Amino acid sequence: MPVKTDSRLVQIRTAQHPLLREFRQVLRGERKPGAQSPERILLEGPRLIAEALRDGRQLEAVLFTPSGLAQQGAGLLPQLSKHVAVAQAPENLFALAADAETPSGVVALARPPETSPEKFWAPAEGLYLVTAGLQDPGNLGTLARAAEAFGAAGLARIGPGVGLWHPKTLRASAGSLLRLPARDYASPEAWMEEAQARGLQCIAAVPRHGRPPEEIRWQGRVALLIGSEAHGLPRPLLRASAEQVIIPMQPAVESLNAGVAGAILLYAAARARAARP
Repeated sequence: MPVKTDSRLVQIRTAQHPLLREFRQVLRGERKPGAQSPERILLEGPRLIAEALRDGRQLEAVLFTPSGLAQQGAGLLPQLSKHVAVAQAPENLFALAADAETPSGVVALARPPETSPEKFWAPAEGLYLVTAGLQDPGNLGTLARAAEAFGAAGLARIGPGVGLWHPKTLRASAGSLLRLPARDYASPEAWMEEAQARGLQCIAAVPRHGRPPEEIRWQGRVALLIGSEAHGLPRPLLRASAEQVIIPMQPAVESLNAGVAGAILLYAAARARAARP
């Protein structure tokens, strides 16, 4: 059944169209000088857009391909407020605004979630996930998804590396980053200043010379620290950690990637917190 034409629908026929340029700027991660977080994020694919709308997030613009409009328009268009810009572009121009290797036919712009320090630190007791130096957006998104699945109170991302709002990070999180309280910290010192003021016990994930998860006390306000597979955690975070945790493995396996390791430890922590007072 053909989609009823939306009166707002703009036809984009050139790469220089202002709306297409906006999508491309967000895709490239452009932001105002000095801004720590982007003003807008790119939501790619019907699943992520549906998650955003389900969570009450307001979209600013939606861009379809002709096939994307035919497949997704009937379900999506009625959910959009009159203030949302709606456009259609042929596949070759749409590809300029999409990050996925196989574009899904619909992308959207939205404001990123904002988590104040008060909201982030609101739980009197909570398990926090802290990542430092991750370069792979798939790993970061996977960790966000695992953090929400296993009841983490929030996610802190520290220092250089892939951003929370990278399109691939958002897709890998399957919508978790739209719901899970998350904050960016420019340096380990910035994170530790807030964490120590709130009495967090930091537990650093390391490849060796630590204790297995079942020997760690996970109760209270706890932060699980995950670094990159290549470089591990920055020294200031290791020094600030009260415990170091390992995942026992067969000798032939040197390490796991950050996404897998973090998910295992988050599950172990959640089980321990549920089992003991």
